[in-house]
Amino acid sequence: MNTLSRFAHTVMKLPIVWGILACAAFYGLIFGGPLDLPIMHRYFTHHPVEYGETLLFSVGMAALMLRLTDVITQRLALGKSPWKTVAPGQLPLDELCRTLDAELERQPAHRRDEYYLGRLRAALHYVRRLGSTEGIGDELKYLTDLDGTRAHGRYGLFRVIVWAIPILGFLGTVIGITLALNGIDPKSPDESMLRVITGLGLKFDTTAVALSLSMVLVFVHFFADRAETALLTAVDFQVESELAEYLPAASAGPDGQIMAMRRMAEVMVTATDRLIERQAQLWLASMEAAALRWTEMGDSAAANLTRALDESLKHHAERLAASEETVAKQGRQQWEKIAQAQLQHVQSLAGVQDSLAQQAETMGRILQATGDVEQLQDVLNRNLAALAGAKNFEQTVLGLAAAIHLLNGRMVEATLAVPAVQLESKRRTTKAA
Repeated sequence: MNTLSRFAHTVMKLPIVWGILACAAFYGLIFGGPLDLPIMHRYFTHHPVEYGETLLFSVGMAALMLRLTDVITQRLALGKSPWKTVAPGQLPLDELCRTLDAELERQPAHRRDEYYLGRLRAALHYVRRLGSTEGIGDELKYLTDLDGTRAHGRYGLFRVIVWAIPILGFLGTVIGITLALNGIDPKSPDESMLRVITGLGLKFDTTAVALSLSMVLVFVHFFADRAETALLTAVDFQVESELAEYLPAASAGPDGQIMAMRRMAEVMVTATDRLIERQAQLWLASMEAAALRWTEMGDSAAANLTRALDESLKHHAERLAASEETVAKQGRQQWEKIAQAQLQHVQSLAGVQDSLAQQAETMGRILQATGDVEQLQDVLNRNLAALAGAKNFEQTVLGLAAAIHLLNGRMVEATLAVPAVQLESKRRTTKAA
């Protein structure tokens, strides 16, 4: 629907369309309206050339009217500044130019072709391209000349029509005279010349109509051209005022160079900030992409690990079930063997207990014999003391040695004897002399 609207808008701005409609309406008034008069038929319907002259006149007048309407519309909209929402002098030059350009782009579509907005847009692009307002005055003069050339070119169709209408009128007259001269009868020259002279008055009507229509178009063009020239002058003043407020021209002296360098530094700072911001965005995007990739890889690895664990657990459960059956069978056999071994061990422990009881009894007897030996040693000690006093020491020692050998032999027999070991203490009734 938007494309169709633009096409309809373009068609409605064509002078040919409006000229054809105006010509059709004019002849409708002649053939069936209040202009159905003999004089109108004589000058506009008597000859086919007159139809062509009227059509060309209608197209030329439509072109002038459309142009004049556009000029008046632009003149009325000249005071509506597109930058009224932007505060001057608050932003660096590059950022200010971007803001002003954005405001120009927000303007309605029917204002895009205005001299005023086009001049502002061209001057703004010049400043953005150079990065400075130096030389903006010369650029405005160039833009003024360029708009004047464009304004002159927009009347090209009108100039062709103004040239073609008189030529077409002369052509109709020449064709009429030629046809009249061809109708002369040599046999009756007087009557033929009378018809030719009578018809020549009508043949010159095409030329008269063509010159009249051309004169009307020239007068209308004069007023339209004056209005457009006045519009261009007002545009020059308005554009200079706007640029002086938002983009003041830099001088060519040292101050101007310092200002230009300052603005270049501002542009560099702004560009650096923008580059850093862009780099940060790229880093953030790359980190997010890497994190997303790692997350996907982690999820995939977790899924694979979970699947592998499930399979391994299932396989292990199967093997465990099979091994439980085997272990159960082997366990029963092992428990039977262990029970038999425990029974044998208990039996052997009972035998060991009996043996320990016998050894304990033997040790009791040995201890009893040891007590007897101690008593014997006491006696011997007293005898030794008596013998030492009696000075028969050597004989007594020999007797004691024999007694000791006898006691040792008995102790060995008591140790090696199995059930009954009896140690009898034999005391001498006689005392050594």
